[in-house]
Amino acid sequence: MMETYYHGSQGDFGTFPGICFTSDDGSAQSYGGILTTIEIDLDELSVKHIELSDDDVRECLDENEWPCDRQSQIDTLIKQGVDAITYRDADESGDTHNCLRLLSAKALTAAE
Repeated sequence: MMETYYHGSQGDFGTFPGICFTSDDGSAQSYGGILTTIEIDLDELSVKHIELSDDDVRECLDENEWPCDRQSQIDTLIKQGVDAITYRDADESGDTHNCLRLLSAKALTAAE
């Protein structure tokens, strides 16, 4: 089933392993004035959900490091057959939203 996701940016849009999208267009716009919309069928991908507690979200926000911010984390999950991850994210003001992070070439192609 096709789902709609959004990416907010301040400059030119381009996909790359680790790019994030959210199902909330308002949250996406908080990251920048340029809003990109994609349609993606997640049923065609291997998606891993990462559960983050309120404390985990605060720590990620404080440290400015989220799941799969590092290429080594992306590479590890791709080797395990994971195409994308989902988790609860927060913008700079602390407002939370769901995040879809595309990892594999298959996921990036599905988002085009």
